[in-house]
Amino acid sequence: MIIIENKFKKSTEIYNNSDGFIDLDNFQISTEPIKFINKSIACKHCVFPYKENESELFVAMENPLDSAALNDLRFITQKNIVPFKASKDQILYYIKLFYEMKDSKKAIREMEKDIEVKSLNNNIDDSEVNDSPSVRLIDSIITQAIARKASDIHIEPFKNYLYIRIRVDGRLQELMKLPKAAYKSINIRIKVMAKMNITLRMIPQDGKIDYIKDESGYDFRVSSIPTIYGEKFVIRVLYKTIKNISLDELAHSSANIIRDIISKPNGIILLCGPTGSGKSSTVYSILKELNKEEKNIVTIEDPVEFTIDNINQINVNKTAGLTFPSGLRSLLRQDPDIISVGEIRDEETAKVAVRAAITGHLVISTLHTKDAPGTVLRLMDMGVQHYLLADALIAVIAQRLVRKICPHCKEKYMPDAVEREICNLKEKQYLFKGKGCPKCNNTGYLGRIAIFEIMKIDNEMKKFIYEGVSTEKLREYSVRIGMKTLRQNCVALIKDGITTIHEYRNTIYSNEEYSDEVI
Repeated sequence: MIIIENKFKKSTEIYNNSDGFIDLDNFQISTEPIKFINKSIACKHCVFPYKENESELFVAMENPLDSAALNDLRFITQKNIVPFKASKDQILYYIKLFYEMKDSKKAIREMEKDIEVKSLNNNIDDSEVNDSPSVRLIDSIITQAIARKASDIHIEPFKNYLYIRIRVDGRLQELMKLPKAAYKSINIRIKVMAKMNITLRMIPQDGKIDYIKDESGYDFRVSSIPTIYGEKFVIRVLYKTIKNISLDELAHSSANIIRDIISKPNGIILLCGPTGSGKSSTVYSILKELNKEEKNIVTIEDPVEFTIDNINQINVNKTAGLTFPSGLRSLLRQDPDIISVGEIRDEETAKVAVRAAITGHLVISTLHTKDAPGTVLRLMDMGVQHYLLADALIAVIAQRLVRKICPHCKEKYMPDAVEREICNLKEKQYLFKGKGCPKCNNTGYLGRIAIFEIMKIDNEMKKFIYEGVSTEKLREYSVRIGMKTLRQNCVALIKDGITTIHEYRNTIYSNEEYSDEVI
């Protein structure tokens, strides 16, 4: 029997060596044990050292019976090797993440030494930045962000330190804090990578980085803005490849309703919601569903976030004069069956998109509005004539993203009176929440799911749009004919144990204009 400490329990947990299979997520792992095995050896034997004592090194291996590998490890480490079996994907993930963490710590130490030495003479020389630990540190930050599937990297200067955070599942979490003296070299390194002007410090700038790691391509959109303590950088991570994004997985119970909508041969379908609500992912899932040999699908985006085989994708290029409206007009001469417009931002784009839908094309686009009925009024405000909109519009799909309860630490609890009222529960009915565990980084949540409000446009609705009736009237009619609101769909997920009241309050309730709605 082997006794291994668990990160979240004061007591020890006993693992049977005859079984020998472990889950690395269950342990508190530091970068100390990996000093015994370099990264190339770890990758060669698919082994990850996660714990040590004076005479033993505990390792996770894909094949713990590989005697040649075990002999190599004993010789290299001069320790007794205690192997356990773990999944290959998990081992490779930990190798990637923790060796990068080790490299970043080393780079920080070297950077501090460089700063201390150079400060005795003068400030850091801009020309020396490419031969600096900051190069390795930035690469390490990016690699760790990618490994954790972050959507954004925030680099924020404050009075006494530099704060690095990443956004995972819509929430920011700390990655590291650096000495403020390291800021200048990091600032210059990011600007050089993003092809930004390193001499401009008092105005906002935008840049782009094309990044390749482990044969995968990434597109980073860099934005800087001056603050009182220096320039803050936000790096948006765009993952160029799209894999396994199915409509069923993304849309949950709404998948078949969306399939019925996108089966129409022409018209315009709009997805709406705030920034970060998953609109682009839904558009790509729809395009993947529609991607057939007999269909000519063309997109115009700013930027192209994912690439899909057999779909013609175009990047907006304002410098060259390629905007959404001008691109749309050109696309209409390319014999398209389906057109996807990244976003309707102005009156001109809205009018061209609606006319394209009327002339026999299926148009899919996004718009920033709170809910589905409000989209109709927004388009009218943009100058789209009532009769054109009534003729063109097929459906409006509003959406939000809510975090899912971690299945590894999910537990029941008795809701309070307010929670019972929100969910219309009886006295003894229970709900679920995540306790917090290593797999979810102690948040109680793992992954996100989209919730939808789907407003179909029938003949009566077309009449309302033509007459220019109020948003409230459109909402009332849509609910009467079966539309489930964002609130109703979120509450359904809460009752099913998929998300929580906390997510409802943060994502739905705070944006509601109709909180008196009956569930």
